[in-house]
Amino acid sequence: MAVRTLCFDLRKIGDTGIGRMITTSLTPILARGDDDWRYVLIVREGVELEQYLGSARERVTVIREDARNYSWRELAYIPILVARLRPDLLYVPHYTVPLVTRRLRLVVTIHDVIHLRLNDRRLDLVRRAYAHSMIRRAARADCILVPSVATKRDLLEIFNVDERRLRIVPNCADPLFQPQTAEAAWQTCARYGITGPFILYVGMWKPHKNLPTLIEAFGQLRNQLGWRGQLVLIGTPDPRARSRIQDLIQRAAIARDVVILDFVSDTHLRDIYSAATALVQPSLYEGWGLPVSEAMACGTPVICSTAGSLPEVAGSAALMFEPTDHVRLVTHLQTVTSSPGERTRLSNLGLERARLFSPERTADLMLAAFQDVLNDGWRG
Repeated sequence: MAVRTLCFDLRKIGDTGIGRMITTSLTPILARGDDDWRYVLIVREGVELEQYLGSARERVTVIREDARNYSWRELAYIPILVARLRPDLLYVPHYTVPLVTRRLRLVVTIHDVIHLRLNDRRLDLVRRAYAHSMIRRAARADCILVPSVATKRDLLEIFNVDERRLRIVPNCADPLFQPQTAEAAWQTCARYGITGPFILYVGMWKPHKNLPTLIEAFGQLRNQLGWRGQLVLIGTPDPRARSRIQDLIQRAAIARDVVILDFVSDTHLRDIYSAATALVQPSLYEGWGLPVSEAMACGTPVICSTAGSLPEVAGSAALMFEPTDHVRLVTHLQTVTSSPGERTRLSNLGLERARLFSPERTADLMLAAFQDVLNDGWRG
């Protein structure tokens, strides 16, 4: 069999979300790929890949390139770099594909179309037009990988993509995320000022994450229903949203009960998941919903909205609510905080649900798509 070269643009490997998808699937992809495949991995300066290469180390070449995300250099220089490398296939794990891809087999992952689905007034026309044009370009790839039926449905509706070029490749939690002992989990929590039972949110403070609904619901749980616990928010606040969210926290009279953590390591995040009374994911839209996967893998009860892909991720293993229905969310919060039996039930269901998604399954689906494109049997 002829030697094939696959080039992966992994410059987003250090990002949240997409970066975690890359690190979770990279090792099994390299380990399970065809022995005759060679890999060229494009990463930024300073990124260490040794831990991911495993037995494929001798078949991997690493190229360093620091083109900024969404920059002209990314769009214009990356195709020149790739042309020099002359791979048989280019994989891009985000919709910012090179401007020139003629004569190049291209596989791209489009995680969501949130810029086009939600009417965020702060997203100016230039950004919206950029997202629309780039996703449209990415949707012309030989094969488009999407994490959910929800994202697939959006691409079919907005861009009329040939359905034969779409494949659903679910994301999954990193194997690191597993239930921890109460002693280990609470030792970590104490380091961050988490002193008792708590409701957990993990994610950025962007408008589609719908934090105001969670804050309002927690305020009622705390002040009207008398629950004595904390709300822990983990994730980088959007600078445009920080002051508004902090103002909502003050107005809800819960400032002393809220712990805000910009960043914690994965091992500490695992411990915090394991100690949480419940994770709440109140999003208005998701292309997947990685915190739900991670929480379930740790045995954490999950409450999430019915928006986007979340019903696909959670199945029947979570308590669900319409994303604008804070009254229903309060009811679910009251249930999990007052009923040990319900927490145990949700924990067991979540662990079972999490086992349906694995890095090996994700890798096998991606490798099958790569093989089909290399065999010229995919483009519609």
